[in-house]
Amino acid sequence: MKDDTRISNSTIIRRIHHTLKKLE
Repeated sequence: MKDDTRISNSTIIRRIHHTLKKLE
């Protein structure tokens, strides 16, 4: 469960970072 949460967080962070790049 903990590993899954870490993977999910990493995916969310990547999506946010990608979205921020699009906004710039």
